[in-house]
Amino acid sequence: MLRAVLMFSKVLHYSEERGQALGEYSLIIALVVLAAVAGLTALGVAVSGFFDGFLSMLEGAVT
Repeated sequence: MLRAVLMFSKVLHYSEERGQALGEYSLIIALVVLAAVAGLTALGVAVSGFFDGFLSMLEGAVT
């Protein structure tokens, strides 16, 4: 009986650690995705501004 309790305790402890690691990895992934979205948004605004200026320059040269 004691052996079964010890075995159950080890299995329970292992599953708790595994679940904790999954939670930590999901938080890391969420932070990486958030940083990527913020970076790509800023990059998109910069590229849009560049092309707006470039098109304005071309319109001025054509007319």
